[in-house]
Amino acid sequence: MRGLLFALILICALPAQAAMPGTPDGGQLAFTVMRNGQAIGRILYSFETNGDSQIVRVQTRILYVLMGIPFYRFEHDAVETWSHGRLTDLTSSTNDDGKKLELTVKAEGHDLLVTMNGKADRLEKTNMPASLWNIQTTKADRLIDTVDGKQLEIVASQQDGHFTLSGKLNRTLWYDSKGMLSQARFNARDGSEIRYVRD
Repeated sequence: MRGLLFALILICALPAQAAMPGTPDGGQLAFTVMRNGQAIGRILYSFETNGDSQIVRVQTRILYVLMGIPFYRFEHDAVETWSHGRLTDLTSSTNDDGKKLELTVKAEGHDLLVTMNGKADRLEKTNMPASLWNIQTTKADRLIDTVDGKQLEIVASQQDGHFTLSGKLNRTLWYDSKGMLSQARFNARDGSEIRYVRD
């Protein structure tokens, strides 16, 4: 009986897994998506702890209306599962203006096993998703696109308080003193400026 009681006390005394850098105290980060200064959508990151795992949910909703007519729609829902700072699972469902994409990812060592719309692949030496909230993104040389599962080779640099990613993904990123994403900027395929502005 004493042994069981001691074991229970020991388990209760074990510290919970610390939240990863970039995790807000309130459990959410919300951004307005701006195109050339006009709001066209929202991105919501939600964080929770489940035992030894940390779950990050990403919801993106974009609707670009031109002259009163819906011109482009993008809807993306992703769930990332992390354990001790490493991505272990990722699933996403995307509607890219009518194109449907279903992605599942499983970690295997430093590699990722990827299934995109039923087609399996393996990405070597890639374990960081391109969801941008994690400041460790700026230390990676390969990312995985959370929409289509492609490997993105990048070069990251830091200057004047922000980070620049170049290569297969081009982004300018700002993080605050707590390591949380505060703003992102890039050019869309049509040349327009896109910004994520945190609430």
